[in-house]
Amino acid sequence: MSDLARFVAEMGSDLRGPSNRVAVARIDSTNRLARRVIATYQADETTPPEFLVVALEQTSGRGRQGRSWVSPPGAGVYGTRVLSLPAEGGAALTEALQSLPLLAAIGLARPLNRLLAAAGSARRCTLKWPNDLLVGDAKIGGILAESLALGEAPPVALVGFGLNYDRPRRGPELPPGATTFTDHAGPDRPSLGGFLREVAVGLEAELAHLGELPYAVAAYRELSAHRPGERLRCRIGAKTTEGEFEGFDERGHLKLLRDGETVLLAAGEIVER
Repeated sequence: MSDLARFVAEMGSDLRGPSNRVAVARIDSTNRLARRVIATYQADETTPPEFLVVALEQTSGRGRQGRSWVSPPGAGVYGTRVLSLPAEGGAALTEALQSLPLLAAIGLARPLNRLLAAAGSARRCTLKWPNDLLVGDAKIGGILAESLALGEAPPVALVGFGLNYDRPRRGPELPPGATTFTDHAGPDRPSLGGFLREVAVGLEAELAHLGELPYAVAAYRELSAHRPGERLRCRIGAKTTEGEFEGFDERGHLKLLRDGETVLLAAGEIVER
């Protein structure tokens, strides 16, 4: 049995979520493959269905700010979930887009915490704003959420995600400061395919709340790695700003106290904690 066939068998065929799934051994990027699939439907003037793409290896995985995401063969979970967004636009679309990255982060962190506990680890996954997943202070995963307008067809969202499962046995090494599931779990742990299965089920459970912004913000707050008064340095494009963490507002924006004034950040990333 090939590595891919074993991976698919371990993942199972009865996952929640879309019935359309693509599993590949090696690809440039699951987000790019998802875009190519969507483009094929557009060329035929048909509405793309919801689907899930997963890969054992990415050669050009991408994270936020155009950075590469190291995706060695068989060492992690690399995937893209494509889902439909509200066709009517307006407030419904705005709420969906604002809740989506929060729900995606929650949908990965919650099953990862269940897996860590079941494998005998006392460690817990937390969320570094906006969408990095940490175990302790080390990064174990990340999310890249994008939306696509499709003309007359309803818009779609692409939720790309990567989680480090094990240390690479071949291929590129993980970057400094990264950690993996197996770094914290004992021998009684799921296989890579079983790991993906649990993550995919958890992700679908949270995506069912798309558009429910109060739910998304409350759940994200519970999993946040940041504490009131913590000094943060954030990068927004080419600029940086510093201040004390004050929490999140009702729309999920990060609140930063700077020179006695509260600044709301809707985008960017934390570069120092």
